[in-house]
Amino acid sequence: MQTNSAIRSTLIQLIEAELEVDIEQLNLLDDDANLLEAPLFLDSVDLMQLSAACKKAFKLSDLGELSTVTLNTLAEQIITKLTQQKHASLLDTWTDQHSALGEQALLTLIQASKDTEITGTVRVIKDSAPCDIIKSVMILLAHNITPVLCATATTSQDAFSWKDLVITPQHEVVQPGSITQFLQQYSDKTIGFETSGSTGKPQIWQKSIASLHAEAVTFADTFGFGDVDYFCACVDIRHMFGFIWAFMLPLQLGKPVCYELGSTPDLQPIKNKHIAVILTPTMFDFVADQISYQHHYLISSGAPFKGEKEQKLTQLTEQKALSIRAFEVLGSTETGGIGYRPLACNETLFTKFSVVDIYQNAEQKTMLRSPFLVVDCEAFELKDKLVFSSHQQFSHAGRADQIFKYAGKRFSLQSIEKVLTEHFAGLRHKVFFIEDSNNNKGGELVAFVEGLSHTPALQDIRSWFKDLPTPQVHFLAQFPENELGKITLSALQESVHE
Repeated sequence: MQTNSAIRSTLIQLIEAELEVDIEQLNLLDDDANLLEAPLFLDSVDLMQLSAACKKAFKLSDLGELSTVTLNTLAEQIITKLTQQKHASLLDTWTDQHSALGEQALLTLIQASKDTEITGTVRVIKDSAPCDIIKSVMILLAHNITPVLCATATTSQDAFSWKDLVITPQHEVVQPGSITQFLQQYSDKTIGFETSGSTGKPQIWQKSIASLHAEAVTFADTFGFGDVDYFCACVDIRHMFGFIWAFMLPLQLGKPVCYELGSTPDLQPIKNKHIAVILTPTMFDFVADQISYQHHYLISSGAPFKGEKEQKLTQLTEQKALSIRAFEVLGSTETGGIGYRPLACNETLFTKFSVVDIYQNAEQKTMLRSPFLVVDCEAFELKDKLVFSSHQQFSHAGRADQIFKYAGKRFSLQSIEKVLTEHFAGLRHKVFFIEDSNNNKGGELVAFVEGLSHTPALQDIRSWFKDLPTPQVHFLAQFPENELGKITLSALQESVHE
């Protein structure tokens, strides 16, 4: 939901553009000044024109009567209508901040799209709004084309959106009668997901519809969600975590979803209902104070939920006497869900999902078998350190893939990080080894340090590492974080070149 100040800013732009009012006059306008009087002196025709412009700009089906009109009253009226419209539209299966989508409407669109020709075998989705993403993914599956979801903006000329199609409306829906049944027909088809790139270059992994369904069923069985009326999803469904938890799981449970994205999400778009919130640790910082007795579940993933965030959740739970069931889910695009731990109760151990098998192979590598794995993968080598306290429970001790080969010798990223910690105590830093077969050293060792006011000389940096390779160190005022709260190599590199 847009804030009052954001709506006011849009109103000023509309009055200036649609009614051709000089910006100098608008600068003199008080928020409580009657628009029919000084300094604007609008008339009834102006109000009709402004009403039409507001309905278009804010996607309102009706704005209501405009009588005593000030910027404040108009903004309040728009907020009221947006709220009423959202309340009505949430009866549909999926609702985002731009549109609503019902299951039957989606099935009708899928059927109508079959009369159009869509080329290619794999297409990247260029939509960003959740309802549009859902439409584009389902249409491509119906055409036996693999959709690929990338959270970063795509520049590909071949990128796909359902909005680019010329579709003739149809009034009757043919079987199958639900999206669940539709997906069952395509259970062997795949959807591509791009990894976050937090440990290196992003990769695209293929997940079958059958594996996505299996994961949703497991989560439904594990957590229940029986008393939840709807899901409030503050996550991007172009990420694996978002697609599973904010699309596949609610679909499995038959629960509607309200997608609340951006920096000002509303955790209670529908009042007096029981809500399950899906978010990332980064988003938690924006919405924590909104958590109330109406929120029965909180699910976080994408990055560790710890430290100040968990302390704040614990404090809120105690201060508001909440009975919220909050969990952190451990997993990745490649593995799917691995385990979960309860939050706000001083629990550090994760419980393994019952269908997941973790074991040591003959080479003493930690391997994972699961029905959630990517296509053509029977067992996946985990890059995480898991310390088991029992057959079902373990603690997460960070990443295990910290060894790199530089100029023919093996080194650990931890040894590089230790040096940086000694010289930049209290500052965040990141170290990466970027493999490159064209580099005679085997690749490039780079480091990034955040928030340093004085940059040390290169010769000083070299003296610190002694028997270790010296990384190329970049100093940034602030590390960029994506919507999952992760710091990616590509984003750090972009910040260096800005």
